[in-house]
Formats: sequence, structure tokens, C-alpha cells
Amino acid sequence: SARPFGSCTSTSARPGWREIRVIEILLHDLTNPAKALSYIKNNVTGRDIESPATNLVLDLKTRREQNQDKLNYELNIGLRKFKCTTIPIYRDGYGLVGAICINVDVNYLNEEVRRTSENLDKFFRSLCKTEMKLGENILSKDEYENAMNGKRHFRDFAPVAAS
Repeated sequence: SARPFGSCTSTSARPGWREIRVIEILLHDLTNPAKALSYIKNNVTGRDIESPATNLVLDLKTRREQNQDKLNYELNIGLRKFKCTTIPIYRDGYGLVGAICINVDVNYLNEEVRRTSENLDKFFRSLCKTEMKLGENILSKDEYENAMNGKRHFRDFAPVAAS
């Protein structure tokens, strides 16, 4: 059977991402739960491509019935601490086909990144680094107009002059 995400593979880490390896991004293909993990970026959990789905990911169908589609939670395993977000992917006619998981290594953030202002600055520079600029609009019509009139970020509530 065709995989709903096509052929996804993990790419080698690009320059600059080493500093933000603290944030792991996973793509689970739940059409084959025994080999669900199809993509890993910035591996902090030690899992491998084609690792099985976790019980939490498999439990997403039940959680949808409880209106808990986007899960935001803490995991403590031994001395390790993670801040995790799981976002299910549904496809019409197929139901739950996958999940995107974002895991943050909280201890590394607290013990290494926040240890010095230099480390913190390096982390944020790396987090905000891009490889290209695109001219695509991702904002709503209102947010686009506000941005064009001087709004700088989503919490910028200063009155924006009408054009």
C-alpha cells in the first residue's frame, strides 16, 4: 500500500542546526505502526527510522474523541525531562494517518543553553537562521495589512495606522 507521506527520509544535519538539536521533530506514518517513525530531525530521544509508534501516538484516535487533538505534555524518564507536543494528521477517507511530534530536551535547555548569555544568544541566532527568503504570504488578510502598516510580531498591539 502507498505511504501517505511518500518517501520521507531524515536528512543530514545542516550547518547551524547542531546548536538547536535540543528540539526534536518526528514524523510518524501510522499506516504501519510497527515501523511508524519515518523522519527524525535533531534526534534527542535516540530513536531510529522505522521505530514503532509509541503508545501515546497510537492512543491519538481515543484522544480525538475526547477533543484532545493537539497534545501538549511533559515526560519525565529517569532524570530526563521533555516538553512534548503531538499533532495528529488526519486524511479524509483514511482517518488518522500520522502524527508530528516535537520534543524539547528541557534539561539541556536549562543546564546548557541557559547557562551563559553567550550560549543563549548562540541558541537564538541558530534558531532564527534561515537558508533563503521567500515572498510568500502566510498571514490572514487582516494580519497582512497590519504587517504592511508596521506590526512587528503577533503580540504587537500598538495601533496600526490605516493606509
